[in-house]
Amino acid sequence: MNRDPKRAVIAAVFIFAILFGLAEGYLHSDQAEQAFFIVGAIMWSFFALAWCWYDSIDREIQIPRWLRVCIVLIPIIGMPYYLLLSRGRRGILPILGALAIVFAAATLEVSAEEFMHFLSR
Repeated sequence: MNRDPKRAVIAAVFIFAILFGLAEGYLHSDQAEQAFFIVGAIMWSFFALAWCWYDSIDREIQIPRWLRVCIVLIPIIGMPYYLLLSRGRRGILPILGALAIVFAAATLEVSAEEFMHFLSR
């Protein structure tokens, strides 16, 4: 069995999206929304950095410190920049793949949240 940590991070993204959506739907309140926003932002940043970190190990390159900070603080800019930096022009397709993963995870999260709203009616 191939143990690819990058795939494990992607699987964790989808599992987190579902569980996070279920919890958001269950604990729906204004105070919970603020807490969920902060926790979600931290986790999405963690997932982006973890994936980039494992990718840099596979490619035997070092991510500059400023880029690691950018990936954590602004992952929507930092991760595509890392992909372009590590792959050159070929980084465009992985950027589209990363956007597809983000879109799928967001769809799962919202679907799970709406499912919990449906159950609570």
